[in-house]
Amino acid sequence: MPITLEKARLNLWNVVGFAVGIAVTAFGWGITYNSVVTANAAAAKDIASLRDDVKDIQLQMPQIAQLQFQVTANAQQIAQNKAAADEQIKAANARMDRFVETVGGKMDLMTDSLNKLVTRVEVLSNRVGDNGGNADPKRTRFMLPITKP
Repeated sequence: MPITLEKARLNLWNVVGFAVGIAVTAFGWGITYNSVVTANAAAAKDIASLRDDVKDIQLQMPQIAQLQFQVTANAQQIAQNKAAADEQIKAANARMDRFVETVGGKMDLMTDSLNKLVTRVEVLSNRVGDNGGNADPKRTRFMLPITKP
């Protein structure tokens, strides 16, 4: 069975319709092409900017390593300073302990000396009392006559 196709009859409106369709499609393709070109240019700019940023970062990498070294060195210095301060505090505490012991010893010696002195004073006051302190006050008082002018 043979297949037969109908032959289409083309008139002016059909040709104009085809031409308008082709023109609209071409216009759409032009807009799409322009968008792709613009996006490609923007992407190229972004890529160039990113490459510059990467170059800047690569230039800063040695500085970052140097800063990390400085931070580590500062942390070590702080630890050493803290250890030295702890040692100084321990030494100061030891000196204060020795000072307190020395002052305590001196205070003990002074207390002993004062006790000996008090004992001597008591003994001497007793001797003085024995020598003349027991006399009768009526006998030893010198009485003057009272005269009125």
